[in-house]
Amino acid sequence: MTIGGDGLTIDVIKDIKEAEAQAEQIAKQSQSTARQKVADAQAESGRIIDQAVAEAQKEADKVLLKSEVRAKEEISKITTRNSMECAEIKSTARKKFPEAIDIITGRIVKFNVNY
Repeated sequence: MTIGGDGLTIDVIKDIKEAEAQAEQIAKQSQSTARQKVADAQAESGRIIDQAVAEAQKEADKVLLKSEVRAKEEISKITTRNSMECAEIKSTARKKFPEAIDIITGRIVKFNVNY
């Protein structure tokens, strides 16, 4: 059966309308799938970023801990060296203490004799 002078049948028109409806449904489904893939990709990228930040923080903590250990070791070496130097200075000063007393006593005596 034909309609008008264009030669299209009702079945052909139905087929076209069904094809258009299917195409519209496929387009909507594709858009929905694309939105879901974008959302999934954003969630995954957020997870990857969070993981990278956590790993970077762990690495920074390790570096900081190593630096603190090295600094404490260096402080310990300096403290030990300073303690040894102080002990040496005290020892030297103690050895020279009698000589210093003699010098001071000699000056006092000399001062009193000259008066």
